[in-house]
Amino acid sequence: MKMKMSIKDRLVLPVLFPEKSDLQSQIIVKDIMKKNNISKDEADEICLETVNSGFKWQDEKAKDKEIDFNELEIRLLKKQVKFLDESKLITFQILELCLKIQDIELKGDNNE
Repeated sequence: MKMKMSIKDRLVLPVLFPEKSDLQSQIIVKDIMKKNNISKDEADEICLETVNSGFKWQDEKAKDKEIDFNELEIRLLKKQVKFLDESKLITFQILELCLKIQDIELKGDNNE
């Protein structure tokens, strides 16, 4: 299942994941992060820099990337968004990404 992600989406994605969880969830997170990786060449191309406690890049050079997530990965992403929402931990910085993930429909789901 392909999901179009901006550079901002890709940079804030790790915020969705807990530092600690069960083994299977951490393996899925590792796989998601591997797909989400921003290579050195890509970072150089968009002039990605760390500034203060955030990032800066050249928007005109940044291209959205379609990342192909499997069903387990999507289910974990949706579960994390649901948890953050129920815990009232959604910030403005992750709002757009959370909405994208929430809008993904999986077969057999009733707004999981």
